[in-house]
Amino acid sequence: MNPTDRIAAAPKVVATPLPGELVLLQLDAGYYYGLDEIGARSWTLLVTEGLSIAEAAAKISEEYEATQAQAEADLLALAASLEQSQLVVRK
Repeated sequence: MNPTDRIAAAPKVVATPLPGELVLLQLDAGYYYGLDEIGARSWTLLVTEGLSIAEAAAKISEEYEATQAQAEADLLALAASLEQSQLVVRK
C-alpha cells in the first residue's frame, strides 16, 4: 500500500455499524472483522468517501490527537490488513 492508494469494499463484504464500532462481514469466507470508533471513521473516509490514504490521514490527524505521519502509518497498516483479509481491494 502507498499513501496515494484508494480502496473500495471487496465484493460480498457487508459493513454494519454498531454502537462505537463497525463490523465487516466477508460473506464468501463467513467471518467478521470489527473496527473500533477510529477504525470505523477510517472506513468511512477511505471506502465510503473514497479518499486516498494520505487524504484520510490528514482528516484523522485533524479530528483526533495524532500527527499526520502517525495517522498515515496507522491507515497504511489498516488498509494492508483489510486487503489481506479480502475485505477491500485497491482502486
